[in-house]
Amino acid sequence: MDRGEILRFFIESRETTLEPSNNAFQEPQMKTLLQIRSSMFSAGGQSSQLAQQFVDGWRAANPDGQVITRDIGAQPVPHLTAERFQAFLAQPETRTPEQQAVAAYSDALIDELRQADEIVLGLPMYNFGVPSTLKAYFDHIARSGVTFKYTEKGPQGLITGKKAYVFAARDEIDLALARRDDRSDALGECGCGSHGGLLDSQAAAARGCVRRPIH
Repeated sequence: MDRGEILRFFIESRETTLEPSNNAFQEPQMKTLLQIRSSMFSAGGQSSQLAQQFVDGWRAANPDGQVITRDIGAQPVPHLTAERFQAFLAQPETRTPEQQAVAAYSDALIDELRQADEIVLGLPMYNFGVPSTLKAYFDHIARSGVTFKYTEKGPQGLITGKKAYVFAARDEIDLALARRDDRSDALGECGCGSHGGLLDSQAAAARGCVRRPIH
């Protein structure tokens, strides 16, 4: 899978068709927000603080809602290796105990995505790219046959109906580079091309531009 094909789904708008409920009197379900922190400074990062403002507002609007926090700055996702990738490819019944643990870890990350109605990502830029731990996170949730499938028209997402928000913090140099390409954005400039298909999402991006240091 291309280096950044996984990330773009957070910022590309896609039309999502949601079927109306058959029960007009059905009680509304509790909403769930998945908060992803990718700053090495965890909650103290500037991108995390930007995203936290959204989370605070979301909590106020959804007092009965649930917030799942995945802090990959404080608890980094292991980088993908041949051994870990092979664990994803192996049939469940043939996996070794070590492969079962790797697959279970990936499944837990994917389950968080499935539970969420909305996703908010705090995104710093390090050396003109996203944190490597964030790339590792996407490597663990992008699994053919689980979160996307290949079709004649290209990859098709299997996790649908989500709305994602990206709060990116970057400095003047990153912003200047972004202006060189109209397609460049908080995620795109890090070498992340379009993958058509991990999530079928509607997304909004907000950029918080600050002076160095940036996190």
